[in-house]
Amino acid sequence: MIAGGKIVEIQQITVRSSADGHRAEPNAAGEGHLQQACEEVAMGILTDDMKRVIGEQRLGFVATVCPDGTPNLSPKGTMAVWDDGHLIFIDIRSPNTIANLRQNPAIEINIVDQLVRKGYRFKGTAEVLDAGPIFDQVLASRRDRGAANPMRALVLITVERALPITSPAYDLGVSEKEIRDRYRCYWQDLWAGGNDLADTAMLE
Repeated sequence: MIAGGKIVEIQQITVRSSADGHRAEPNAAGEGHLQQACEEVAMGILTDDMKRVIGEQRLGFVATVCPDGTPNLSPKGTMAVWDDGHLIFIDIRSPNTIANLRQNPAIEINIVDQLVRKGYRFKGTAEVLDAGPIFDQVLASRRDRGAANPMRALVLITVERALPITSPAYDLGVSEKEIRDRYRCYWQDLWAGGNDLADTAMLE
């Protein structure tokens, strides 16, 4: 949280506010608040395990708020860690998500490992970048990797809160190995065109 010139701790993150207690507005090059936010994260909220899950899964389910107050949920397959306190994803074909974020920067992202049924939820605020040094750096990286889809914008998320997500199966004392083995069999059967998946005993 940002509160009039004071250092405020949120979970594992410490952010220093600007002198007047307001976020700096981005300039035409997409800097301003974005650059300030990146520099002022004193201790990142993203742990090594969070970074691992994001790097391995890449698919995040992004929740934003529509103008009428209803939720919008959309999967994003370009989710990545920018630094210890920020996530990014690319606008390839996300008109509703981007339009919502331009009006209301509130955002939540859920990323889950489907085999072990564990993951994280990240809550924070988003900045839509159409230009600027961070935009250019990510665009150049995509070109170097041969990415074919156009990059219309870049969304940078300042993570203000991060919480674990776990399956209720763990509450029953089921081990991670048991859950992994069960779901590995499930996905292998699904990919093989199994016809009896509805009768498969699953761990919720």
